[in-house]
Amino acid sequence: MVQGQIGGVFELGAVDDYPPGSVTAITAGRFYLVRLEDGGILALYRKCSHLGCAVPWDPAQGRFVCPCHGSEFERDGDVLNAPAPRPLDRFAITIANGTISVDTGTPIKREHAQPGGRIRVEAAQHGTMIRFSVSNTGTVLTPE
Repeated sequence: MVQGQIGGVFELGAVDDYPPGSVTAITAGRFYLVRLEDGGILALYRKCSHLGCAVPWDPAQGRFVCPCHGSEFERDGDVLNAPAPRPLDRFAITIANGTISVDTGTPIKREHAQPGGRIRVEAAQHGTMIRFSVSNTGTVLTPE
Protein backbone atom coordinates (compact mmCIF):
# COMPACT_ATOMS: atom_id res chain seq x y z
CA MET A 1 0.00 0.00 0.00
CA VAL A 2 1.38 3.40 -1.04
CA GLN A 3 0.94 6.24 1.44
CA GLY A 4 2.08 9.85 1.23
CA GLN A 5 1.65 13.15 -0.59
CA ILE A 6 3.88 15.17 -2.92
CA GLY A 7 6.43 17.17 -0.98
CA GLY A 8 6.52 14.60 1.80
CA VAL A 9 7.59 11.02 2.39
CA PHE A 10 5.93 8.10 0.60
CA GLU A 11 5.84 4.68 2.23
CA LEU A 12 5.87 2.20 -0.66
CA GLY A 13 5.94 -1.18 1.05
CA ALA A 14 8.34 -4.09 0.74
CA VAL A 15 11.29 -4.17 -1.64
CA ASP A 16 10.06 -7.57 -2.80
CA ASP A 17 6.83 -5.96 -4.06
CA TYR A 18 8.88 -4.39 -6.88
CA PRO A 19 10.50 -7.09 -9.04
CA PRO A 20 13.78 -6.46 -10.89
CA GLY A 21 13.10 -4.79 -14.24
CA SER A 22 9.90 -3.09 -13.05
CA VAL A 23 8.89 0.56 -13.46
CA THR A 24 6.03 1.56 -11.16
CA ALA A 25 4.22 4.89 -11.44
CA ILE A 26 3.54 6.47 -8.05
CA THR A 27 0.94 8.90 -9.35
CA ALA A 28 0.30 10.84 -6.12
CA GLY A 29 4.06 11.39 -5.73
CA ARG A 30 4.70 12.33 -9.37
CA PHE A 31 7.54 9.84 -9.62
CA TYR A 32 8.42 6.35 -10.79
CA LEU A 33 9.98 3.69 -8.64
CA VAL A 34 12.41 1.88 -10.92
CA ARG A 35 13.79 -1.51 -9.93
CA LEU A 36 16.75 -2.19 -12.18
CA GLU A 37 17.68 -5.65 -13.41
CA ASP A 38 20.69 -5.72 -11.05
CA GLY A 39 18.41 -5.06 -8.04
CA GLY A 40 19.17 -1.33 -7.78
CA ILE A 41 16.30 1.02 -6.94
CA LEU A 42 15.73 4.58 -8.18
CA ALA A 43 12.97 7.12 -7.57
CA LEU A 44 12.72 9.26 -10.73
CA TYR A 45 10.75 12.51 -10.84
CA ARG A 46 8.38 12.37 -13.81
CA LYS A 47 9.05 16.04 -14.70
CA CYS A 48 11.01 16.47 -17.95
CA SER A 49 14.27 18.39 -17.50
CA HIS A 50 13.54 20.31 -20.73
CA LEU A 51 10.34 22.27 -20.06
CA GLY A 52 8.71 20.39 -17.18
CA CYS A 53 6.16 18.22 -18.98
CA ALA A 54 5.03 15.00 -17.28
CA VAL A 55 7.04 12.16 -18.82
CA PRO A 56 5.29 8.78 -19.11
CA TRP A 57 6.98 5.38 -19.15
CA ASP A 58 6.57 3.60 -22.49
CA PRO A 59 6.83 -0.14 -21.76
CA ALA A 60 6.82 -1.04 -25.48
CA GLN A 61 9.97 1.04 -26.05
CA GLY A 62 11.46 0.39 -22.60
CA ARG A 63 12.07 4.10 -21.95
CA PHE A 64 10.50 7.33 -20.78
CA VAL A 65 9.22 9.45 -23.70
CA CYS A 66 8.20 13.09 -23.26
CA PRO A 67 5.02 13.83 -25.25
CA CYS A 68 5.76 17.57 -25.51
CA HIS A 69 9.03 17.79 -27.44
CA GLY A 70 10.18 14.19 -27.89
CA SER A 71 12.94 13.89 -25.27
CA GLU A 72 13.65 10.27 -24.37
CA PHE A 73 15.21 8.89 -21.21
CA GLU A 74 16.65 5.51 -20.30
CA ARG A 75 15.21 3.38 -17.50
CA ASP A 76 17.71 5.02 -15.09
CA GLY A 77 16.67 8.54 -16.20
CA ASP A 78 19.70 9.32 -18.38
CA VAL A 79 19.00 11.25 -21.60
CA LEU A 80 18.76 9.18 -24.79
CA ASN A 81 17.46 11.91 -27.12
CA ALA A 82 17.40 15.70 -26.74
CA PRO A 83 16.14 18.39 -26.35
CA ALA A 84 16.28 17.50 -22.62
CA PRO A 85 19.53 19.06 -21.35
CA ARG A 86 20.07 16.64 -18.45
CA PRO A 87 18.77 13.42 -16.85
CA LEU A 88 15.50 13.11 -14.95
CA ASP A 89 15.76 14.29 -11.35
CA ARG A 90 15.70 11.76 -8.52
CA PHE A 91 14.27 11.62 -5.02
CA ALA A 92 16.02 10.31 -1.91
CA ILE A 93 15.24 6.71 -0.95
CA THR A 94 15.40 5.07 2.47
CA ILE A 95 15.13 1.32 2.96
CA ALA A 96 14.51 0.15 6.51
CA ASN A 97 13.80 -3.48 7.36
CA GLY A 98 13.08 -4.23 3.70
CA THR A 99 10.55 -1.38 3.36
CA ILE A 100 10.99 1.47 0.85
CA SER A 101 10.37 5.15 1.65
CA VAL A 102 10.82 7.99 -0.85
CA ASP A 103 11.26 11.62 0.25
CA THR A 104 9.73 13.91 -2.39
CA GLY A 105 10.58 17.08 -0.47
CA THR A 106 13.48 18.12 -2.69
CA PRO A 107 14.22 16.74 -6.16
CA ILE A 108 17.88 15.82 -6.63
CA LYS A 109 19.02 17.54 -9.81
CA ARG A 110 21.66 15.85 -11.91
CA GLU A 111 23.66 17.80 -14.47
CA HIS A 112 24.82 14.60 -16.19
CA ALA A 113 24.82 10.85 -15.66
CA GLN A 114 26.48 9.87 -12.40
CA PRO A 115 27.96 6.42 -11.97
CA GLY A 116 26.91 4.53 -8.88
CA GLY A 117 23.68 6.48 -8.40
CA ARG A 118 21.79 3.35 -7.35
CA ILE A 119 21.11 1.78 -4.03
CA ARG A 120 22.07 -1.86 -3.84
CA VAL A 121 19.18 -3.66 -2.17
CA GLU A 122 21.41 -6.45 -0.85
CA ALA A 123 23.06 -3.91 1.43
CA ALA A 124 19.72 -2.97 2.96
CA GLN A 125 17.91 -6.28 3.40
CA HIS A 126 19.37 -7.27 6.75
CA GLY A 127 17.65 -4.70 8.94
CA THR A 128 20.13 -1.92 8.21
CA MET A 129 18.67 1.49 7.42
CA ILE A 130 20.35 3.22 4.50
CA ARG A 131 19.69 6.78 3.37
CA PHE A 132 20.28 7.34 -0.35
CA SER A 133 21.15 10.70 -1.81
CA VAL A 134 22.89 12.00 -4.90
CA SER A 135 24.76 15.27 -5.30
CA ASN A 136 26.35 16.75 -8.41
CA THR A 137 29.69 15.36 -7.26
CA GLY A 138 28.58 11.77 -6.81
CA THR A 139 26.60 9.38 -4.68
CA VAL A 140 26.45 9.26 -0.93
CA LEU A 141 25.07 6.30 1.04
CA THR A 142 24.89 7.17 4.70
CA PRO A 143 23.72 4.72 7.40
CA GLU A 144 21.21 6.28 9.78
